[in-house]
Amino acid sequence: MTYERYALAMLLALAGCAGQPAQDSSLSDRVATLEREVRDLSAQMKETLAYVNREKIRQDGKEAFTVQLAEDATLYPINRAGPAGADLAKLDDLVERLAKLGRDYHLEVQGHADNIGPDDYNYALAKARAEAVVRYLHEKKGIALSRMSAISYGAGQATDRPGQNNRRIVIRVLVAQ
Repeated sequence: MTYERYALAMLLALAGCAGQPAQDSSLSDRVATLEREVRDLSAQMKETLAYVNREKIRQDGKEAFTVQLAEDATLYPINRAGPAGADLAKLDDLVERLAKLGRDYHLEVQGHADNIGPDDYNYALAKARAEAVVRYLHEKKGIALSRMSAISYGAGQATDRPGQNNRRIVIRVLVAQ
């Protein structure tokens, strides 16, 4: 017995219709309504299971590969959040690699800033950079928001080169272990 038939039988039993012949149109209308509800519940359940799987990947996944944006400091000038230039080409390449990955994945988009200015400002700017990348991937490339998370490290994870080279985005592609 399929899940949908089982759920329909349970709903009919709860409604007090199990074993009764379909004598009038109101009963067949109720059955049709229940069948629609079962289909909707089944779709919601599949969507929820997919979401749970993506959350598991986000929490416990292993890193398949990373992409770093803004290796050239001019791509993220002071006080600017959005990707441009070579970063857009890297994002396009990332989307192609994801299509070829053949596995469920989650993108952890990490925003980083330099240490010029107050910590709270750098944190907010790094978050804006990460969110700009998430927005681009969602709006322009069709990647579901549930597959991505934006994280800000502010100036907290500086590279070995001080100053502008810390203005970057690191995208970790996580897959199930």
